[in-house]
Amino acid sequence: MFTALPGLIDATACHQPLGGWANAERQTVYRESRPEESYYIACDEHFLDTFGPELIEWPTLRQGVEGTECIINERAADRLGFYLPAGSSLPRVSPLGSRISVEWSGMREVVGVVRNFQHGTLRRGIEPLIVV
Repeated sequence: MFTALPGLIDATACHQPLGGWANAERQTVYRESRPEESYYIACDEHFLDTFGPELIEWPTLRQGVEGTECIINERAADRLGFYLPAGSSLPRVSPLGSRISVEWSGMREVVGVVRNFQHGTLRRGIEPLIVV
């Protein structure tokens, strides 16, 4: 196992590398029949510890994503209508516990939100992301 290598701090398995492919996989995601395009990364339970994205909404005592759960970034929360533009008179809605439909894997429960980070090629800006 990789974790037995001297000096290795942590390791994770993902179906594609962060910052890698220019043609990363995108899926259509639906919230209440509202379609949005999002990038996704399928990974194991060590993703958060290894890459360390800042969790901005996360229930205490959770270890990672399981089964039909997912984590989204702030950009995905914006595009799916959870976070409203600055200056909006409407209250901010937390996506935690909400169910979204991901084109290739069906319904998923949002269990966390991470701060936006550069997950793809530097040729594009920060895009919506779902971590499953």
